[in-house]
Amino acid sequence: MITKEIAGATFAQLGFGDSDVLGAKTEAVFLIRAEIAKRGITQRSYADLVGLKQSNLSAFLNGDLDRFSVATVNQALKPTGKLIRTQYAICDEYAVAAE
Repeated sequence: MITKEIAGATFAQLGFGDSDVLGAKTEAVFLIRAEIAKRGITQRSYADLVGLKQSNLSAFLNGDLDRFSVATVNQALKPTGKLIRTQYAICDEYAVAAE
């Protein structure tokens, strides 16, 4: 399985600034696909279960990652028991630039 670390590193190498989030969303695609298969249901049924439009779920599962917020992806992940957790901190901008 592609992990968020592998996907994130790939997005970083390609120059995407939000590579960590894109990596996590990529892993979410695989988790959701596995959950759909495990339950033996359609995308439409899964979309109904999580309260999304089937067309939006399909777009996400087919790689349209930027269009969906972390909150929406977490909504789709709920049946898997997983979520994307983001952490933000206030720090001195000069300390960050020096890293």
